[in-house]
Amino acid sequence: ELAVQQWEANAPTADRLRELKAREQAVNFVLSDQLVEPECIQMVLMLEPAFRTLFAVYRNYPSAHLRPLLQDPRNGVGHMSFTAFHSFLRDWGFFPRISTKEQARSVYNTVACVEVVGAR
Repeated sequence: ELAVQQWEANAPTADRLRELKAREQAVNFVLSDQLVEPECIQMVLMLEPAFRTLFAVYRNYPSAHLRPLLQDPRNGVGHMSFTAFHSFLRDWGFFPRISTKEQARSVYNTVACVEVVGAR
């Protein structure tokens, strides 16, 4: 009962939750806006080989229509499930130090070029 009372005393209010959600949306907007800056695009292009390698290591579903390209592991084609993405974040120290699981899910769900893969 003491634990319930402590939780109730420290539980965030609806206003606080709305404030936190608004702040998270504002941060996401700023970050997504910054990602289209020319300097960011140039950096991504410079580091593309490293990104392709990391993706090839963590992808866990091949893409059937891209199967011929899978012969060359440098192509990095396929699909990375949320579980694999979360493993990447954990392995590289982003989770839980920098990102919460909910933030990671939000980023994963808003990524462009996502191929939805059903259960096997």
